[in-house]
Amino acid sequence: MLFQNAQKFLSTPRLIPYLRASGGDEQKALLLYLDNLRLAQSFYIPLSFLEVSLRNALHEVLEQHFNSVNWLLEQRRGFMIDNRLTNKDYRTGKTTTNDKILRMVETAIRDFEERWNYPPTSGSVLIADLNFGFWTTLFSRTYFGLLQKRLLRAFPHRPYGTERETIYNKLKDIRTFRNRVYHYEPLCFQKHSKNALCFSQLQQLHTTILELLGWLDPALPIWLTEADRVPDTLRTIGRRYPQAT
Repeated sequence: MLFQNAQKFLSTPRLIPYLRASGGDEQKALLLYLDNLRLAQSFYIPLSFLEVSLRNALHEVLEQHFNSVNWLLEQRRGFMIDNRLTNKDYRTGKTTTNDKILRMVETAIRDFEERWNYPPTSGSVLIADLNFGFWTTLFSRTYFGLLQKRLLRAFPHRPYGTERETIYNKLKDIRTFRNRVYHYEPLCFQKHSKNALCFSQLQQLHTTILELLGWLDPALPIWLTEADRVPDTLRTIGRRYPQAT
């Protein structure tokens, strides 16, 4: 009866992967679903820790680069509309413009105006409204070039020789995972698999979060350990599923 209630409120498609991974055992499937939620819960703290630290570090770097606390508002007429963001396909004649960053900022401004009934007078008030995707996109090849590689200064403790692509790929992986956590999606299955349990990939993602924090400041991952429950959660849940990789 409990499984039928869960199907009604959580939906059958959402529960099917957990049922398959549990060999059709409904009770085990419900436990696995709850364990997946526990994993998501444990990752919330390190993810939020990284997101807040990253955006503030990048804001500081760009504030110095543009010599303005209001760079976020002012650059809507600066690098966000640079001609190098527009490309023409000479085969088709079609012109495309990469205005992703500008659109994110304009959306944040509209949301601010709807919430407070007046426009933002400082770019600083919008920093928290720009999501992980915004800060990650700054490390994409075109925007990174427009900002003259200054973004690397946000990671002063990165290993010697670490360049944009490495940081971008790590941030992109974390962003994708963050979205899965925040949208209550399965975390405990192998990539490209709907029923094979895998926790090692979660351990790797946790390691990447700590690594990026350490590149910002070595004290950050040390401080995080006070509230980080990911290692304990992975150990506890892992014991229940010895078949998992």
